[in-house]
Amino acid sequence: MTPPESIVVVVGGGPIALPAVAAARGAHLVIAADSGLDAARAVGLEPDMLVGDLDSVSEAGLAWARERGVLIETHPSDKDHTDTDLALHRAVGLGGRHITVLATDGGAAPGHRLDHLLGTIAALGSPSLAACDSVTAYVGGTALHVVHPGHSVAVALEPGATFSLLAAHGPCEGVSVEGARWPLDHASLHASSTRGISNRAADGPVVVSVAHGIVTVVVPEVVL
Repeated sequence: MTPPESIVVVVGGGPIALPAVAAARGAHLVIAADSGLDAARAVGLEPDMLVGDLDSVSEAGLAWARERGVLIETHPSDKDHTDTDLALHRAVGLGGRHITVLATDGGAAPGHRLDHLLGTIAALGSPSLAACDSVTAYVGGTALHVVHPGHSVAVALEPGATFSLLAAHGPCEGVSVEGARWPLDHASLHASSTRGISNRAADGPVVVSVAHGIVTVVVPEVVL
């Protein structure tokens, strides 16, 4: 059984898909990355901590956090890391072993920035997360399971459900996939490879591991 004190949820800015909120159940700690505090509150989550330069959280949200005694960690606006990246580092520093990120895909919403979305995905490959037992993100209706070396992920999917593998953080060696229509056994994936796109689940969970590099398992139509 997973110790509850090791489960940490990080909420990024922008609208959070309601089905993804189920992923926050049982979390010991909820950390909001700047305007992630407003996004969390909009779906009924109450963050325990607020991290960032506070340039996008609403005045009402910030007042709520102060009234509730939420721990606020303020960073300068001139910084080398995104607010989500800072929140992830804090999650690990506070003992998180199972990290879940709730984020928005933005869609066609005004002000949506693709660079922020890509930055969130990039941050999931941070070396600071390598010791975590699981690293997962829910981006809109899509789930991302980021597998670091020495770890594996077992994803429960219905037979025939689509999933993809990406070497989003650089070359991967020793990629193995079980429980798939097209299994892999110590395969290599380079950063521009499309070999892992649109695989299908067979019977039982899809189990993915990697020996070297960081592989991302993408489930485009997640059901929680």
